[in-house]
Amino acid sequence: MNEIEKRKIDERMNAALDLIQLLDHRIAAQVEHQLKQRLDSEREYWRCTVTDLIAEERERMTKDREQLVGKVDAIVERTFDRIEALIKEAGRK
Repeated sequence: MNEIEKRKIDERMNAALDLIQLLDHRIAAQVEHQLKQRLDSEREYWRCTVTDLIAEERERMTKDREQLVGKVDAIVERTFDRIEALIKEAGRK
């Protein structure tokens, strides 16, 4: 193999290497872009899910609070009724 043929082979190898490096960078950029899109999508999904869970918990706590307030009101009402009954009974004696 003479010097000219070796140079041509080296040039082709260098051109092939440059092409491989270019393709590698392009593929890496595409993969990075796709991963970013997936991450953004996943982040949005979990943001919506957490928001929905918070809303459900808020509704449950509101219902629990309303039930508790109702029970306390009933207890207070019964207590005042008993006090009034005791006062009336004490007034009769």
